[in-house]
Amino acid sequence: MMKPRLIFMKENTIFINFSTIFETTNQDIIFNKQLKKMKEIILTSALIFITFITHSQKETNEVPPTQKSDTTIRTYGKNKEVEVIKVDDKVVQINIESGDDSSEEKQKTKTQNFAHWSSFMFGMNILTNENQGVNFDNAEYWEIDPAKSFSYSFNFAEKKVNIFKNYVGLTTGLGITFNNYSFKNNYILSSSPDSVFAIIDPSLQYSKNKLKSTYFRVPLLLEICTSSFDKGAFFSAGVVGGVRLGSKIKREGKDASNNSFKQKIKSDYNLNTFTLDALIKFGFDDFGVFAQYSLTPMFQENKTQTIYPLNFGVTLEF
Repeated sequence: MMKPRLIFMKENTIFINFSTIFETTNQDIIFNKQLKKMKEIILTSALIFITFITHSQKETNEVPPTQKSDTTIRTYGKNKEVEVIKVDDKVVQINIESGDDSSEEKQKTKTQNFAHWSSFMFGMNILTNENQGVNFDNAEYWEIDPAKSFSYSFNFAEKKVNIFKNYVGLTTGLGITFNNYSFKNNYILSSSPDSVFAIIDPSLQYSKNKLKSTYFRVPLLLEICTSSFDKGAFFSAGVVGGVRLGSKIKREGKDASNNSFKQKIKSDYNLNTFTLDALIKFGFDDFGVFAQYSLTPMFQENKTQTIYPLNFGVTLEF
């Protein structure tokens, strides 16, 4: 910057040259303005940068609001559980679990509950006299044809009470039995309130001539098994009580004119309403054999010969 020059004039008057001063002052003002503007720009940029960094850190460190979670477990029956998961009072997941799907539970149930009564039984029928023979003096019509006399049973429910684990126990259940007794020759079975008898009609030729009876039965058996599971050998012995549901005679054949005929005659034929049989059965796994003998006479007392049915055959357990 140049200093002002003093010019001395006449009459003691002093003049100052301000041109240089004004020129220099204008340049300083422009420079100061530019410097101030740069400072403002730098300061503004710094403020923007600091604001951006602070906002970014706030977004990064921001913690989402806490969600309220609730889990409810309900048990239905013995083996089913329902789990309900809620978030902010809204159901987001439902889980259903069943103990039936557990192999361990299945094995445990199978081990505790298996028995050997529920089965299909098929056997042959024989009628015996009071001396356990098969001959009937003066009543030959009771000498039936074993090849055509059979029985089949459906035992559909069972329950076992263990005495020693699954090795020894008492078994009961429910079942139904259908008996067929096929007569030889051309006997016609008849009954009255006082007796049961049969006569021969030589004019008829029978292709079927049988007495049929149906019983509802309940057993009580002592059961012994060689395995604690539903496998291996088994042995059962005990008694089976029964109640008669119905009985009838069924005949098919041809008459003297060679005409075919069919007959179904329903009657009680003086059969005992209640029965009690001794049963023994043994086998391995799902297969076995059985024999049962009636402890009560087949017919009511003094109605006909004293007859005790004998039945034996095979079983298929299920």
